[in-house]
Amino acid sequence: MKLLFLFLAIAISGCAVKQSSINKSSESSAIQLTKDISVQNSTALDKLVTRLNWSTSEFGDHTKFSTWWCQAKDRSNQLEIVREQYKELCRSKGGIYAKPFCKTPFGTDLVIFYANIHSDGMCTDYYQKFSASIVEPLSQLESPNYLATLKSLGYLTEKQAQIAKKEENKNKHIDARNRHMKNQKFIEQLEEEVQEMQRIGTAVCKYQPSPLGIVKYYGFTEKSANNKIKIFISNAHWKDSPNGTIGGFKQTYTWDSPYNWRLCRNLK
Repeated sequence: MKLLFLFLAIAISGCAVKQSSINKSSESSAIQLTKDISVQNSTALDKLVTRLNWSTSEFGDHTKFSTWWCQAKDRSNQLEIVREQYKELCRSKGGIYAKPFCKTPFGTDLVIFYANIHSDGMCTDYYQKFSASIVEPLSQLESPNYLATLKSLGYLTEKQAQIAKKEENKNKHIDARNRHMKNQKFIEQLEEEVQEMQRIGTAVCKYQPSPLGIVKYYGFTEKSANNKIKIFISNAHWKDSPNGTIGGFKQTYTWDSPYNWRLCRNLK
């Protein structure tokens, strides 16, 4: 009887060790973790077919894996809670998870693994569709092909990110300066046009929105006084139909600021 109990104890102990090794294996790889999550969190029916969604590609020094699953309603369907498991995995490897990259700390600036987990809407009215894209190195974190793949996924080292930020700020400054110069040039051009529009007989035009579209009005300066010009509006048509006329249009006069009009030759 004692031998029987001893045998059962050893068998149970062996099962426990075996189960522990499975869990440890699952936690040691982002790809394996994703497989576990996709199966464990799938709906009851999808558990049978979830593995068919697994797609694995080997690239010599790294592996790419992708899949999707329908997140079961009776489990947590919050994306951040699913991502938290990758954060824990990253921490167990001594890294820092700045989604989607698990990076080495202390400025070494290498990627332990890439894990992009996101929601793609709903599988049905009740279940969310989750997708995962994983990239893991097979050995060295500095392998050329692995680094090239990470770069294609948007990864930058801290130094590269700083350089990119400086370049972005530089381009913003250049764009702002160009806009200022363009605006300044436009203001100078408009001032020249205003002087010309004050001359009798000058052809002036303007665009004006209406419920049916944008109307282009044509007119001629007849008088100028008190910073305004008297305009004889002779014609109008839709902006997109320069050869067509607007029904019900009647020629009229108006006093208006020349800044509301442009020389017809300059209004495209």
